[in-house]
Amino acid sequence: MGGKKVNQELQDSSATFLKPLLDGMLLEGSYGMKDPCYDKTLVNRDAKNCLHGSKWTPIAQKIMGGDLPGALEKLETNDNFHRVYTTNPVHLPQFNNSCDMTSDAACTLESISVTENYYNRLTPFDTGL
Repeated sequence: MGGKKVNQELQDSSATFLKPLLDGMLLEGSYGMKDPCYDKTLVNRDAKNCLHGSKWTPIAQKIMGGDLPGALEKLETNDNFHRVYTTNPVHLPQFNNSCDMTSDAACTLESISVTENYYNRLTPFDTGL
């Protein structure tokens, strides 16, 4: 009985210690957690067996873009994983804007972004590249 309790305590301790790292990997959309969808269309399908895009991108866009000037304006970000080097089909980011600066009506700036997590670009001799 004592061994099971010690084992459970070790598992709980490990889970607590690793939680921030695992949360970061999930937010990034780490390919080590799940394979990317890489669909041929710009907007990837929502599937349980592959990653649609990075959950960090909408957060980063709001940080970099700052607050929108009006209360009725909102930003919607749809990030999609694609191989950036592909030329056929070409996956380029897209913006759709329903905002009219002369109107007080509610509006949305829609961003469809493209992300590729690429982990093996460093040379064997790590010079900081």
